[in-house]
Amino acid sequence: MDYKSDGADSPEIAAVALLAANQLYKGRSTSTFQIDGTQTSYGNQWFNRYFDTGWKTYRINVGHVMKGWSWTARTIKHLGFLGDIDVGNKQINISYHNPRLYEKTTTHQPQWGHSGNWYEAATDGQGVALEVNPINEVVVVQWFTYADNGHGKGASYNRWYMQSGSYDPDSTYQDSVSLNIYQVTGGRFNRSNTVNAKVVGTATMRFFDCYTGLLEYDFYSGYNAGRHDFIPLTRITPNIDCSVDEYTGPHKSDFGYTGNWYNPPTSGQGFSFEVNPQAGLFAAEWFTFLPGNSSNLGNPNRQRRRI
Repeated sequence: MDYKSDGADSPEIAAVALLAANQLYKGRSTSTFQIDGTQTSYGNQWFNRYFDTGWKTYRINVGHVMKGWSWTARTIKHLGFLGDIDVGNKQINISYHNPRLYEKTTTHQPQWGHSGNWYEAATDGQGVALEVNPINEVVVVQWFTYADNGHGKGASYNRWYMQSGSYDPDSTYQDSVSLNIYQVTGGRFNRSNTVNAKVVGTATMRFFDCYTGLLEYDFYSGYNAGRHDFIPLTRITPNIDCSVDEYTGPHKSDFGYTGNWYNPPTSGQGFSFEVNPQAGLFAAEWFTFLPGNSSNLGNPNRQRRRI
C-alpha cells in the first residue's frame, strides 16, 4: 500500500484498520496500524514513520503482528482507511493508493544454495549478501544500506550492518532464522584496530523458495532505534545450488567460494564474495572504514562499503 500526506501540518491519525461489522474492533491497539500522525496513542505504532513528502510504500505483515489472537480471519469483514485531525484550523489531504492483500506464502527451509546477493527492486543500490553455512550451522547477513537521511548524499552516509544467527541444517521444519543485528564501529581502513560490534536489534530471515525471501528487522538502540519493517528480497543472480525439493548439499565447486572472507589482523572488516558460474560473475562487497587516526572512531559515518 502507498500513502502520502499533502500539507504543512501532519494529521493526528492516519491508519489502516481491520474491521468487523463496519466498526473498529475493540482491540484496536492490535487491529489498527497507524502510519502517520502526531497522536501516537492510537493503534499499533510499529509503522508510524512517515517523515517525508510524497508517496511512501508500507508493507504490514498482519499475521506476524496478530500472532496468537483467538480472533479468526473469518471475523475480519472490511479493510478501513482512517484519517483524523480536529485540532485548530488545518486542512490536510491524505491519500491511500494501491492497497493489496496477500495470502500467507509457504516458507522454505534455509540451505547453502540461498547464499549470494539479494535485494529489493524498490530500493535498488542497497541489499544483503547472504551466507548460509551448514558446516558451522550459522547464517550471516551483510546488510548494505544508507543512513536515514542519506538519499543523494556522499559516502559518509553509507551504512552496513552485520547480522548472524544459528540454524539447524538437518532440521526438516525450521522455516526461519533469528538474527542479531550488529552495528560495527571503531575500525580503520585495512588497519589492525579493536572494533566495537554492538547488538542494536534483531531480525528474522525467511525464504519462500530459491528466489524470494523476507527480512524482518526491529532496531531497539543505535541510530535506527524504534524502526521496524519488512524487506521483500529477490535473488540478483541465477540460482546455482538451491533446491525446492530435496537438498543434497553443495556440489558446484566454484560456487563454494561464495561467503564471507577476512584478514584476521583486521578483524571487523572484510568481504562478501559470490562466485556464480552460470552468470559468469564474481561479485565482491567490501565492508571497511575510513583511514587515518581519527579521534571519532565510534562514529558510524566512518563506515565505508565498496562493490
